[in-house]
Amino acid sequence: MCNRDRITIVLLVGALVAAMSSPGLAQLYVENVNTSPSSSPLHPGDSINVSYEVDYSGLFPPPGPYAVGIYLNTSPNFSGATLIGTDSASGTGNHFVSVQIPATGLSPRNGNFYCGVRLLSGGAGDYSPVLYTIHTQPELVAQSINPPPGGVADQGASVTVAYSTANQGAPTTPPGYGCEIRLSTDQVITTADTLLSSFTTSSGPGMTTVQIPPSTPPGTYHLGLLIPVPAEGDFVPGNNTVASAAFSVVIPSPIVGSVNPSSGSFFGGETVSILGQHLSGASAVLFDGVPATNLIVVSDGELQCTTPPAPGNVTGPADVGVTAPGGTTVLAGAFSYDSPYPGTDEDLRLSAALNAFPIPGDSPAIIAGTGGDVLRVFIDSPGATQDFNFLAFLGNAFPTGNGPPSPFGFPYVYFDPSDPLFIVILDPVMPNPFFGPTLLFPGGNHLQFILPTNAAGYSATFQAITLDSGSANSWFVASDAFELQLL
Repeated sequence: MCNRDRITIVLLVGALVAAMSSPGLAQLYVENVNTSPSSSPLHPGDSINVSYEVDYSGLFPPPGPYAVGIYLNTSPNFSGATLIGTDSASGTGNHFVSVQIPATGLSPRNGNFYCGVRLLSGGAGDYSPVLYTIHTQPELVAQSINPPPGGVADQGASVTVAYSTANQGAPTTPPGYGCEIRLSTDQVITTADTLLSSFTTSSGPGMTTVQIPPSTPPGTYHLGLLIPVPAEGDFVPGNNTVASAAFSVVIPSPIVGSVNPSSGSFFGGETVSILGQHLSGASAVLFDGVPATNLIVVSDGELQCTTPPAPGNVTGPADVGVTAPGGTTVLAGAFSYDSPYPGTDEDLRLSAALNAFPIPGDSPAIIAGTGGDVLRVFIDSPGATQDFNFLAFLGNAFPTGNGPPSPFGFPYVYFDPSDPLFIVILDPVMPNPFFGPTLLFPGGNHLQFILPTNAAGYSATFQAITLDSGSANSWFVASDAFELQLL
């Protein structure tokens, strides 16, 4: 072998040794990148399965292992790409790795992306031909929901709530998608909270009616609008619940609808039914502020009780109130007390009061006074049908508690002309010169008396009568009477 051949061999061996000891002279690169699945859209947590091949340039591959990065980008290059996973590879050939779509970090949040692989140290890489639609922002978003009007709702109440939803990137907009309204004790709305309503809606504002469960304890709650995962699979649920401002659930106030029967005895003692709503737990029924007795809660919509005597001895309408856990509610004029001394129920009214001018139509049926008190009487015809008719004002005294019976055939008259204690104050046949004419004048007639001081233990019934051939009995019209008790 000549020297020239020796030199050539030495140079070749030296170059080979240098190549083996200098990895930089051989370059690694990635090629043949493929991914699955091939369908989209994908969402946070979904996986992309990646296969790639590592190759090199030069005589010998560099020693491994070496780090590989998996990237997403809106174009098939690595400028501005987002790293979503890594792999550690040894040797050349095919490699496999699975990575997950991150919830954050991609820009745009909803868009089309390529998946590529290259060494973290640089060098050439490759992208899969599959273009993925990736959504990391909720497309269907529950934007807002309002509390019930006034921020208060009764147990069991139906309330109207306003809400708003939006589509922020779904590839297609369906004609409607599912929404739920749930009731929560806090602002974190989940599917574990009480479902109040489920419905289908489109993007934008809307209104719906929900019922607060009757068993909901009083307290502070939140309404939440929830968009669950749709069956189509191409919408992201994300954190798309929006809690309302706090509102209060309260025990509903009782509602008094009616009293049956709606009228009864002046002396009370009659059983009536109170009909309404939210009456459970009722503790009292009041007639013009006077408690009824024997209260029974039949149901949430009915009470039974025994009426008290007419409050203040006043006949006519009385307000009926119910006290229940939700408060006290009063229905004006719900019950009427019959007069203990009813007249012919025609257009003649008798009102009386002690030491004051009587209020027309609001006169006690029983008045108690003592000697020296002033009894004032007012007689009128509210419909003016008895104006200018002859007027009588009559009475009958008796020991208190033992009034005289009405004359035979006249159950609506409360004096007996044959009784020694029969009293004639105004006589249409024999006018009393002290009181003047005995006609009923338009606007009514006023009379005034001073009670005797020596008649304690006695009472008297007083009644007004007008002569009217056009009356129901073709003879006279009689007012309700009242009883004056002397103490």
